[in-house]
Amino acid sequence: MEQVKCLREAQSWFSMGSKKTENITNVWIDQFWGPQNYKSCFEVEDGNLGDLTKPYEILNHSGINSLIWPQDHTGIYMFKLKIVDPNFSYCDFEMYFAVRTFGVIKRPSMAKIIGWSAFIVFLFLGTLVFSYFRYVRTFRSLSFVDPLLSHPYGAASLEHEKKEK
Repeated sequence: MEQVKCLREAQSWFSMGSKKTENITNVWIDQFWGPQNYKSCFEVEDGNLGDLTKPYEILNHSGINSLIWPQDHTGIYMFKLKIVDPNFSYCDFEMYFAVRTFGVIKRPSMAKIIGWSAFIVFLFLGTLVFSYFRYVRTFRSLSFVDPLLSHPYGAASLEHEKKEK
């Protein structure tokens, strides 16, 4: 409460609930804490200042208090907004809203990246080697006829070239 410059102890859920629910059970706290009994901690009041080291639970324009989630939490959180300061709303104003949080996406380890890259490379090379040996086996079984040797003038011209050398 000192951080937001309160002049006295601010109201909190616990302080408002403990005053009203000593003899009452199953009562929602927002039924008895609202604009009708809100007291600002920024106004001077006679009496005890209270404990100013407690956390300030009311969200306002000071920007001191905030909600912080751990970075690995992802989810949708539901909130109930209630205006308790009568200067901002003369009626009992309530609203529900949701906040979706996204955690930090964890980076994959270098070992996983290298492992998957090596797997893909070996898979590609294995496919190439397999297709090469299949190609060789297929074309060895075919009877190959040399077109130059099968041509009648082709064989004679080859012999003639050999004699000249």
